[in-house]
Amino acid sequence: MADLPNSLIESWTPDPRVATWADKRGFGPAQDMSNSALVKLAKAYKGKPVGLYIWESANHEVYVGISNDSVTKRLRQHVKNYDTANI
Repeated sequence: MADLPNSLIESWTPDPRVATWADKRGFGPAQDMSNSALVKLAKAYKGKPVGLYIWESANHEVYVGISNDSVTKRLRQHVKNYDTANI
């Protein structure tokens, strides 16, 4: 898989309120938007994790999405299409 066309912000951390909300609803821990993190996620679900996901942007806006194909594919599209995904 090709590297993502983004620059991770080293000091960025998820909003603790979003993380708490997501954790209480079973979304799991926050992950960075890196190629290695997305590859690891895909491998954990035999290549194509599907379902609901939460994406928190660099300015802490929250998007809840759903994918019936591949969550990792959708997250890669977010990085490509939205500058605020480059966290």
